[in-house]
Amino acid sequence: MIPGPAEIISDGGSGFLVHQGDTNAFAQQLMGLILDSELRIRFSRSARDSVAQFTSDVIVVQWQEYLESLVSVK
Repeated sequence: MIPGPAEIISDGGSGFLVHQGDTNAFAQQLMGLILDSELRIRFSRSARDSVAQFTSDVIVVQWQEYLESLVSVK
């Protein structure tokens, strides 16, 4: 797993993940996106759907639960 982006992007679902510095893989994936309008549309829709898990309402609840779990560990 590629740390960071893999927590947000589903490889092949809402985008592509390539290893840092792998310019050949990046170029191949980019060319695929350029040539495939259906793929661009699918990635776009999937990305819009997945962004819901990162709204401030969701994140605040997660932080609250995490902080409460720390207090109850005593």
